[in-house]
Amino acid sequence: RKDQTERKIGVMGFCMGGALTLATAALVETPLAACAPFYGIPPDALCDVGDIHAKTPIQGHYGDLDAMEGFSCKHSVNTLEEKLKSAAG
Repeated sequence: RKDQTERKIGVMGFCMGGALTLATAALVETPLAACAPFYGIPPDALCDVGDIHAKTPIQGHYGDLDAMEGFSCKHSVNTLEEKLKSAAG
């Protein structure tokens, strides 16, 4: 609603929803109040997670033993963390 300009919005999701959570945070104009992905990393073709605003707090949940390459494996999560740290400066 346009009359609620101070409303805070957070996004969370599981698996594909986790990837879409990060994509939402990267693609929206205004920083989210919170972002909580439970597994899932969006492909580079969808968005650049480095575009997530530094004011958007992220609490990600990923498993060390997950082997889904490019989506939630340990290497992919480490790459995600590096992109987020680089973007934050």
